[in-house]
Amino acid sequence: VNYILEGMIDKMSNVSRLVDKLVSKDLAKKVRSNCDLRSVDILLTEKGIALLDELTTIMDEYDDSFCGLNESEISLINTLLEKLRNNK
Repeated sequence: VNYILEGMIDKMSNVSRLVDKLVSKDLAKKVRSNCDLRSVDILLTEKGIALLDELTTIMDEYDDSFCGLNESEISLINTLLEKLRNNK
């Protein structure tokens, strides 16, 4: 769970609740760690991997749409997106 939290944009998210949602949708499963019995590993199911592959393709196409932009245009977009994110 801590590893997942490190990669998240919104550090205030309740990762345990999000993981439980993924488990309930059969996208992930919880497995007791062999190395540390206090720890639980979160593994993607086949359904979760298929969804991740689909989303990766969509994100790659999205990233490609920025190819024609220069650095200042990309910086402007990032600034505007940050402003939108902070206005929640």
